[in-house]
Amino acid sequence: MARIAFCQDVLSEFISYMSLSAVLKQAGHEVAVFVDTGGQEARVLDQLQRFAPDVIGFSLMTASVDWALGLASRIKEWFTGPIIAGGIHVHIDPAFIRHEQIDILCNGEGEYVLRDLVDCVERGVPYDHLPGLTVKRQGEVIANPNPAELIDLDALPYLDQALYAEHPYFQERRSLVFKMGRGCPFRCAFCGNAVDLDLFSARYVRKMSPGRAIAEIEHAVAKYRPRDIRLHDENLWNSNAWLREFLQLYKARINLPYAAAFRFGPIKEDDVRLLGEAGKAYLILAVECASESLRRQTLNKQVSNAHILQVAEWLRRYGVSFCATAMFGLPGETVADRVKDLAFYRQLGADYVSTAFVSYLPGTRLTDNPAVQEALLNGVGFGKSFHRAISLDLPERQQLTNMKKVYNLMVRYPSAERMLLWLTRFRIPVLFDLVFLVNYYFGFDLNKVGKRQALRLFWRYGLREMGWLPRSTPRRSRTALAPR
Repeated sequence: MARIAFCQDVLSEFISYMSLSAVLKQAGHEVAVFVDTGGQEARVLDQLQRFAPDVIGFSLMTASVDWALGLASRIKEWFTGPIIAGGIHVHIDPAFIRHEQIDILCNGEGEYVLRDLVDCVERGVPYDHLPGLTVKRQGEVIANPNPAELIDLDALPYLDQALYAEHPYFQERRSLVFKMGRGCPFRCAFCGNAVDLDLFSARYVRKMSPGRAIAEIEHAVAKYRPRDIRLHDENLWNSNAWLREFLQLYKARINLPYAAAFRFGPIKEDDVRLLGEAGKAYLILAVECASESLRRQTLNKQVSNAHILQVAEWLRRYGVSFCATAMFGLPGETVADRVKDLAFYRQLGADYVSTAFVSYLPGTRLTDNPAVQEALLNGVGFGKSFHRAISLDLPERQQLTNMKKVYNLMVRYPSAERMLLWLTRFRIPVLFDLVFLVNYYFGFDLNKVGKRQALRLFWRYGLREMGWLPRSTPRRSRTALAPR
């Protein structure tokens, strides 16, 4: 038996780790995940040393690269085993192996590749020949091709839902997360999914069969009795036929509240009715902006305003709650643009307008846009928080930053629009951060965990994420999601 440690600094369950862990545990290995909640490097290092891993892994988003390289440097002071990195950033930057802290890259799907790597480490035999890995060997870099076949998702073991059970933040959520497919068929200019399409081709975009997906959810629900289900797929469905079969099974065998990302495209009113009948639904509509030309041309998101409004009308008709997203910090953005957009968002009638600052990821079409390159501020192009600051040097940057944090209120309460717009002219970040966090933790349906727990999350994580409080380890919760 070998020991594998996964590390992360984002307060979200990593489906990749849960799937990797399930395969590794099925092979008889021990797995643990270590979460840095901010400024807790010493604690994480101490826990890692006590766990005594044979392999340490990082699944990397671009925003976590600096943190991961720093932690890996400290780990290398005492750890003699291999450190492996995978995830979307490795796909964006395949030369990531150049960093001396990193020994191996996983270039594609990792479940069976990592299992084979761990087997080699346990037996003390070479692993530099394994498909899907880029490996350092005596100063030489060996890049092996990916396996010819993609993983059969139906054949994977169920996600390791117990992996995060010891971490208080995840205990407090009392939700179960699942992912039924991989990839996204769209090429939005701001998203790393387009990189995976280039790397794997369109065949990478696929789903489990509806029956296999429902069987896994049903098994976990019987064991853990969660309050709700969160489906972390980039899009809930790829084909309408798949969606209809899945929703009918979900209604018959699960019927719990669920949250998922809506897929714009060829959907019928009857499909939306099924979304509402399957369980209390909360859907995320990735609207991004109210300007159809900006959405199509700059963001390469080929969705019309008319289609978005039609979908929103159907969702309201069948009692499906939904939020609509709004990106702030796009090239050329002005306060006048955002004021004009209010009418469209009000017409949508979303339960919540979820705002975020654009994260300009390297390697994406949007980041390569000349207008972005000209205005991109050093060191602000991407970050772990989508709520702190705009990445571009825009003339009205400060006012737009403030406006983002009260935009949901401006949409929901037209009578307060003029007063809130006037307030956004002033540099009072404490006020706008506080208003945003209260609205986010207590008003966003995805965060509804009860007033007491919402207050705890607001204090422990929200204020620290906005930079108000020093980051420290939260006390252990008594509300663990445990088998019953």
